[in-house]
Amino acid sequence: MSTKSLVALGVVVVASVGLLAFASRWAGSPVTPGPALTARTSSSSDLAANQYSYNFGTISMKDGVVHRDFTITNTSSSTVTLAGVDTSCMCTTAYVVHADGSKEGPFGMDGMGYRYDASDTLAPGATTTVRVVYDPAAHGPAGVGHIDRTIDLHEANGSTLQLEIAADVTP
Repeated sequence: MSTKSLVALGVVVVASVGLLAFASRWAGSPVTPGPALTARTSSSSDLAANQYSYNFGTISMKDGVVHRDFTITNTSSSTVTLAGVDTSCMCTTAYVVHADGSKEGPFGMDGMGYRYDASDTLAPGATTTVRVVYDPAAHGPAGVGHIDRTIDLHEANGSTLQLEIAADVTP
């Protein structure tokens, strides 16, 4: 075999291995199981949630938006001011739903025209509801597969409570 043939064969082998590695990472069925949910909160946060993460399971773009309510509680002995709410993507919005049924929002991705800068306060032991809304069709056909989105609740003292949603999106 000539040197040119060996070089050409080597290039083909390297390209094939690279293509296979790329394909195994990104191809396959449109929905692949995602990692475990990992929502976090700062250690100094005075807010706690009834659950920090929620997985919608498999949802379809054609079925439209889904939502989940999280109950947020002030666990401290002082009043807590909720100074901001934002989400990690424009496909996800959040509302603060008050006990009387009124709501504020939508609040979404910071810097994209959505930002919650009101001064809502929670007395010690008080609760409020954060409704998280996810639109599986927001990214169009490219939006199929596993998603993880976060929702950050910012306290006036600088602490943050983070919630997370996940789903496996199908067309």
